[in-house]
Amino acid sequence: MNQKPKQNTLHGSEVADLERLIPSTSALRFDFTTLQQVRAEMSAHYYAAKRGDITIQDLKGIFYALTQIAKLIELDKLEERLHILDEMARAATRTH
Repeated sequence: MNQKPKQNTLHGSEVADLERLIPSTSALRFDFTTLQQVRAEMSAHYYAAKRGDITIQDLKGIFYALTQIAKLIELDKLEERLHILDEMARAATRTH
């Protein structure tokens, strides 16, 4: 006896709940290049949690990821500055 698996179907408010939780692709941001962008994203999620749109547990995960992105941005900027200083030091050595 092969029984067909029951197909899960969403109805009414379930669909609305999912649409609310899943951001549209136009709202997704993937290219954080400044700390200001990360800060704005953190603020948006903070207020979403205050409104009850996302859970505090979800907020913690999002904040963790955004904090890691912020650290990478800081490290990238620091690396750029060190590279510039290194080039300046090499140039100064050559002229003396």
